Amino acid sequence: MDQVANFRDLGGYACDGGVTRYGVIFRSTALNKATEEDIEKIEHLGVNTVIDLRFPSETKDLPDRLGKGMDYINCPLMGTTKLEQLDIVNSSVVETKTLHRMYRLMLRNGGKEIRKALEVVADSEGAVLFHCAAGKDRTGILAMLILSSMGVDREDILVDYQCSSTYITKFTTDISGSNIYNMKWILNWIDQEWGGVPEYLRQIGVQSETIQKIKSKFVENLYM
Repeated sequence: MDQVANFRDLGGYACDGGVTRYGVIFRSTALNKATEEDIEKIEHLGVNTVIDLRFPSETKDLPDRLGKGMDYINCPLMGTTKLEQLDIVNSSVVETKTLHRMYRLMLRNGGKEIRKALEVVADSEGAVLFHCAAGKDRTGILAMLILSSMGVDREDILVDYQCSSTYITKFTTDISGSNIYNMKWILNWIDQEWGGVPEYLRQIGVQSETIQKIKSKFVENLYM
């Protein structure tokens, strides 16, 4: 992509029942700077649905550029958390280890939006792209929840999170990075607070049918 950083496929991870399928779920930064060529590439990948995880104010100030016929859904993953509350994250420090505080707020206050995002992924036709601003924090949490619910190994989830730093360096002034410590911390917190990702999802109202729908199109059994 020319002006869409951190664009990647969530396919190729070993999981329960096989491997996550390529061309089904993508993640990226925001699409407000996307060029015509970028949009054509995204259309060519079969993306029919875009889930924007940013605050409504962000989407108003920097609206996505979309391809023809693409469904657009705004699911502000911070939920009831206010934008001004996020000053607890020290973004002036490279590779900050305080982002997990924001992730905890997201998981506590954004259950309704997380549930909606997963339902959109489950029910969408064609491929799905979800993103926030830099494509690493809100996007990283949703990717973690999806991959975890598919049974992807924790080590792969941590690596998928951490590599965002490499892909966004030239595209954003956000230097807070994606230090692996933050995702380790939040996964341990989910285990302690909720009893694991499946139980967390159940408690925020995600139906087992929703997870099964995602599995049916996202997990490929290589041995059949």
